[in-house]
Amino acid sequence: YMLLKIIQRKELTKSTRNGKIVRGKNHMREKVILVCEECLSRNYTVKRNKLNTPDRMVIKKFCPKCNKHTIHKETK
Repeated sequence: YMLLKIIQRKELTKSTRNGKIVRGKNHMREKVILVCEECLSRNYTVKRNKLNTPDRMVIKKFCPKCNKHTIHKETK
């Protein structure tokens, strides 16, 4: 009975992406590149959840090229 429960839980966590079976919850996250607004350099890559943040990310982070904190926006 316990083995059956474990198998059922694993079946619930499986999903398909491009025809391949993917396990876990990280398949909803996508990699995003953040670009500095002032110097337009691509400084950061972060992961974001598509369901929680459907809009483009806008974060104030440190830009090493500008040597100060600037607004970074998500690229296409």
